[in-house]
Amino acid sequence: MLMRYPSLSDSEIGRISGLNQSTVSTINKRLRIRGAYRQLRVPMLQRLGCELLSGAFFDFNLLADIDLKRKCINEIIRNSKGLFFWILGKNQGLLLWINSNYSESVSEIENVENLFVSNRIVEKPFKRVFLPFSITRINRFFDFSEVVRQNFGIEKEISQTNEANITTYENEQVSLSPMEKKVFYGLVKYPDMIDKELGHKLGVSRHTISKMRHNFYERKLLYDLKLPSFREIGIEIIAFVYSKFKIGDTIQNRAPTTEHFLSNYPVITSIATNREAITLLALNSFSQYQEAKHYALGDYMKAGHIREEPDILLFSTKESLNGETFHLDFTRATSNFLNISL
Repeated sequence: MLMRYPSLSDSEIGRISGLNQSTVSTINKRLRIRGAYRQLRVPMLQRLGCELLSGAFFDFNLLADIDLKRKCINEIIRNSKGLFFWILGKNQGLLLWINSNYSESVSEIENVENLFVSNRIVEKPFKRVFLPFSITRINRFFDFSEVVRQNFGIEKEISQTNEANITTYENEQVSLSPMEKKVFYGLVKYPDMIDKELGHKLGVSRHTISKMRHNFYERKLLYDLKLPSFREIGIEIIAFVYSKFKIGDTIQNRAPTTEHFLSNYPVITSIATNREAITLLALNSFSQYQEAKHYALGDYMKAGHIREEPDILLFSTKESLNGETFHLDFTRATSNFLNISL
């Protein structure tokens, strides 16, 4: 329930689940203490004028020095502007950015690529993907609720659509005042703080924080996300899939196949344009990956959507190049886009 309804209070979850509020609060507190999940706030920067999401994926040079790899990665993490997600295995890597425009995106990716190539950490150019919000459909965005439901054997609800995580582009752009930018950034950076604590840190009243927070949610500028511990829900593999589709194919044409895929496989992220798509799956075993690959890829091939066999990267959640298996944080991208820091 916490994954499915990340914005609801303990009392609201109690009403839905039929449990007492005190029971929900006790369980929730116990889960937080043992690190079963991490609270995040996702900024809808495309509603503020951000133009695109971009990514780069690559194979590491297996002969490169591991300490040199770590040094370069730390430099990238420290200096990159819109970087919000990375997953780095010993052999492969995936980076995702949110950028103001195409030029900024290309510059970011080329800076990383040049550093890695010059240090011989990678031998081949990066594979890149550019997903402008104006032509992109985000079906699911780091939403683990379906994975948790499947892994825990919970019966599926009649309607399993999480509207907060369907983030299609909207033409209407929103402008924020300097004070609103400050509070907006604070809410993203400190998602666990209550309004009173955040107000004290920002030097504004609790009432101002509360009023602006509600306003941001109502205008769909923010939504809540709970990121579960992989150990708690048995995730051992993260699979990244990059697909290219046939010319003339569209998101609408693929909708039935995509819906079946999202409903039956452990997809945590699904982002697509008419021509290409990126997908992340959270899997509990290699056999589950093989099953998902066989049937899901088969469905897309039978329907005539796929132009060529997708690129697939597999990451073990039990080993990482830089000690962090899976990093998701929107603080840097929000700071860069709003030109603000605390």
